[in-house]
Amino acid sequence: MRIVIDRVAKTYVDHRGHAVDALRDVSFSVSSRELVALLGPSGCGKSTLLNAVAGLLPMSSGEVTFESPPPGRPLTAMVFQEFALFPWRTVQGNVEFGLEEPGMAAAERGRKARALIEMTGLAGFEARYPHQLSGGMRQRVTRQLMQDELLALWEQARTTILYLTHNIQEAVYMADRVVVLSRRPDRVLAEIVVPLKRPRTEAMQAEDRIPRGGRADLVAHQGPGEGGSDRMNRVRVTDRTRFLGRPPHRALRVLALIGLVVLWEALARAGAVPVLFLPSPVGVLREGWDMLLSGELLVHLGASLQRLAWGFVIGSVLGIAIGVAVGFFAVAEAIGTPLIAATFPIPKIALLPLLILWLGLGEPSKIAVIALGVFFPMAINTYAGVRQAEPLLIRAAVSFGAGRLSVIRKVVLPSALPMIVAGLRLAAGTARLLLVAAEMIAVESGVGFLVLHADNIMATTKLRSASSCSRSWGCYRTGAWAASSGP
Repeated sequence: MRIVIDRVAKTYVDHRGHAVDALRDVSFSVSSRELVALLGPSGCGKSTLLNAVAGLLPMSSGEVTFESPPPGRPLTAMVFQEFALFPWRTVQGNVEFGLEEPGMAAAERGRKARALIEMTGLAGFEARYPHQLSGGMRQRVTRQLMQDELLALWEQARTTILYLTHNIQEAVYMADRVVVLSRRPDRVLAEIVVPLKRPRTEAMQAEDRIPRGGRADLVAHQGPGEGGSDRMNRVRVTDRTRFLGRPPHRALRVLALIGLVVLWEALARAGAVPVLFLPSPVGVLREGWDMLLSGELLVHLGASLQRLAWGFVIGSVLGIAIGVAVGFFAVAEAIGTPLIAATFPIPKIALLPLLILWLGLGEPSKIAVIALGVFFPMAINTYAGVRQAEPLLIRAAVSFGAGRLSVIRKVVLPSALPMIVAGLRLAAGTARLLLVAAEMIAVESGVGFLVLHADNIMATTKLRSASSCSRSWGCYRTGAWAASSGP
């Protein structure tokens, strides 16, 4: 495959409307099976040019063409300077990503991925995730190792490679030809053919390396009067970040809850507050146990959970779908953002009378108000998660041939998952509040009905027992969140 770069230019416009030229009239070609190095100072536009060649950045003018038979797959695959690793995929999953998009069979894909992992020295780490690898392992380990691996792959595949570097020795060591770029705005200063045969001597890329057979100088520095009394003192390094630690204090959490219950029971037994207004915890538990044995509590809980499940599922699915559409598609964002912003501040329980008028007094109106309460936090959080997806990962997926739906499914949704889970937590609390409020209107079952009925007959012990069902779920959610956010 031959690459032809013809009069390529790229101009950025900053927030003040000023034009900044990154590339200007860059022209050169890369022959089939040739390894060409792009060499130039920092900030000259090499990365911009490489992204343009890979089709990941639109050009202001000019064109890049590939002279190759139709391959049935992406013409380019780009290796990024940053760690373009998908955090939710294992090492093997990241390696296989580029093989999935062309539709390679799973068995062959796994075999090729394992061979590549073995070649890069990561055997044994196939099931690890990127956060479990060291920085050196993610970058593969040193510059010298990267050079050797790239040359080994090139010798095997004999494909066309455009390689970006800042180092002259590296360019000479790696490339068949070196294209020298000027300072910004980037343009071609010279094209230099490297007439040396491979394998090339390591002396060409020996910069910043310890001489063969030598060793680093590990002797402690000494001040004036070497060996005398002016020698520098040794100070042991201690952990200076210890104060930033956050111990879980699990026992303290339990003791705080037990202390609250004990204080409550003590106040009730001492008669400091009339039992009518503050029933004791033992009385509340006894009343709840009696309702459980009689089956009354199970009937009301079953009705509430059914309404809650339907409303939560409908609101969540719609919220996630709308959030992804508004976050990913410009037309959907233009339409959906003002509509969500205008309707979100309306108290959802205030819509219940209108929903009853539209849907009647039955279950649909109760489920609809819960679904509305769940929809908005899910849509807003999903939208924020989609917009915060790492552009580098999206570009990496596109460079491997992923289409729009594949990018949404394999990159955008996993990236937005933390925000979606946070939205689910917020929506769960909102749904519980709306459920109890909705069940106080024109129903004959549910926790809200039970609370309102007990309040009407002044059965405060029964009221506390019924409300404890909802409160205990909130305590469970808070405890689960605290456990998941601990160190």
